Amino acid sequence: MFVLTEITLEYFRLVDQHVLPLVDGTWTHRIVASEFTRPPARTLAPGDDPTFPLLGSPQPATSNDWNHSWKALGEPERDAYEALRHIYALFGLDITANPFLDTDRVSTAKLLETK
Repeated sequence: MFVLTEITLEYFRLVDQHVLPLVDGTWTHRIVASEFTRPPARTLAPGDDPTFPLLGSPQPATSNDWNHSWKALGEPERDAYEALRHIYALFGLDITANPFLDTDRVSTAKLLETK
């Protein structure tokens, strides 16, 4: 979970801080997942490290062709949260299982505590 959260936040830092300022008008973020249920099915487990200790069993993706978009919020921590919220839903998980969040945003401080 740590890697997924950190890489998602870094992506939105790049886009929100360096791309969005160059674009006139609104920006839409989009996540597409294709063939996630095809063997071997993609899984996601809750918690910061699903291998040790195992906080919950890995959940398979609920859709083979999945597509979600939302209007960019312009704050990397908020956009990362929105992305993770939708990714978690793809696996039938509640976003609150992610320990690196602070209400409605990814927490850099919580990520740094883990390193």
